[in-house]
Amino acid sequence: MKSTSLAKEINDNLILYENKLPDTISDLKDFITVGREKLRVYQTKLHAIETLGVAKEVRDKTLSDAQDMASLDSHGDELT
Repeated sequence: MKSTSLAKEINDNLILYENKLPDTISDLKDFITVGREKLRVYQTKLHAIETLGVAKEVRDKTLSDAQDMASLDSHGDELT
């Protein structure tokens, strides 16, 4: 699936950034771009969870992760 491969690539990039935060504004912009794509993946995942009626615990964990990512994204916006 193409979206799964995109999600993996975005996740891999985020893991790299977790280990070394961006040093320049240009790198920070790339970090923000990747974060926004990750948020889109979470939106899609949450939509699928709602559609399929997956367990509330799974939905809540996914929602919490998405909110953490959104918080990180908003902090990045404050810096640029």
